[in-house]
Amino acid sequence: MFPRFRPVTGLFLALFVANISSAGPQVESRLSDQRTSAPATTHVNVTIDVLTNRHSISTYVYGGAYPKDAPTISDAGLTVVRWGGNATSRYNWKTFTYNAASDWYFEDFGYSEIGDSDSSKYIQDVKTAGSNPLMTMVMLPWVAKASGWSFSVSKYGAQCSTDPYNSDAGNGVKSDCSTNLGADPNDANVALLDQPGTKDPQGSVYRNQWTATLASAFGTAPHFYNMDNEMDIWGGTHRDVHPNPSVYDELRDTYIAEARALKGWDSKALRFGPVSCCWWFYWNGANNNDKSAHAGVDFVPWWLNEVYWQDKVGKTRSLDVFDIHAYPDVPDTSGWSQSQKQGLSARIYRDYWDPSYVSESGSINQNWATFLQPNKTIPFRIPRMRAIANMIYPGTPLSITEWSAAVAGESDFSTALGDADAYAFWDASACI
Repeated sequence: MFPRFRPVTGLFLALFVANISSAGPQVESRLSDQRTSAPATTHVNVTIDVLTNRHSISTYVYGGAYPKDAPTISDAGLTVVRWGGNATSRYNWKTFTYNAASDWYFEDFGYSEIGDSDSSKYIQDVKTAGSNPLMTMVMLPWVAKASGWSFSVSKYGAQCSTDPYNSDAGNGVKSDCSTNLGADPNDANVALLDQPGTKDPQGSVYRNQWTATLASAFGTAPHFYNMDNEMDIWGGTHRDVHPNPSVYDELRDTYIAEARALKGWDSKALRFGPVSCCWWFYWNGANNNDKSAHAGVDFVPWWLNEVYWQDKVGKTRSLDVFDIHAYPDVPDTSGWSQSQKQGLSARIYRDYWDPSYVSESGSINQNWATFLQPNKTIPFRIPRMRAIANMIYPGTPLSITEWSAAVAGESDFSTALGDADAYAFWDASACI
């Protein structure tokens, strides 16, 4: 399924050999002077056939998130641009605000991406830039007010940490830094409902109305929707409005209800789920007791199977694209030199494709993380997830909508090498 070649490595090897063989007698002389003996010169010919193992890949592979501006989208050739991440989980399409949740003191702020605070205008600008927008449909029952914060010090008392720019906005942890506080969601949020009812809380906003504006903005472009963002860790990221850990049944039921409702509001909707955050949560619920309550079945296979059978019973389809986030797990690099980090950055995407790569991270290298999967210390992430989808819900494309591994820094050359490796091993059967 996945081509076993490394085009970047091959290219560098070819250039290295070519440079030695074509550099002339001065280079060859210097090389000879450094030898302890004088063996005959060995010439190596390397042939790279770039026409072998050719196949089409999805036009949507080369995506990105949070580009600087619209010209950057065109210049980079991004084919998909994602309106996603924690900030979009509580985006209010009426006030153009979001709640920063645990990322920054659970405060409301004005939202802006590529200069757009209005999600509909964002779609239009991405399309004008020559790309396809991937939006996030909020599944939490709350979105941000115009302003506010969830853990007011004046209301809830002293806290472990406060916003250095707003001394009344705390982090929701008691001053002893050991116990989380509860919050009233109304302090910083308004209710998000599917559609208007007769006894709706004041200030409520509605998914069906928002979807209508998004569908109109999408027009003839694909109507791509992430079904929220990393709902498996809502109990941490958004604990002010979702204080309890996400559990298996909730993650199934919430997804199916909102995915089917979305299709009713926008018949062209293409729904991505479960948008799972990371390796541990592929296999486990946030509630440590939840897995055992479901016969010890790993989460992602369980969820996909439940959605498949619910769809069979309902004679409909709730999932269009099986979507995960896939940050290659890295070891603790404290004390590592820059060259060591560069080496790790250049090899870390073996996590995606190499069946012999034993993870260097304790996050994956745990025999007890998954009960059902073989080769538990070997990520083999893309083929593994592709196999799960093929086995459980055949015909479902796989996507990765969030990933990065800038171990040595975003601008370091090794990050570019790693990214090239990551892209090189996608093929048409592994992505939308």
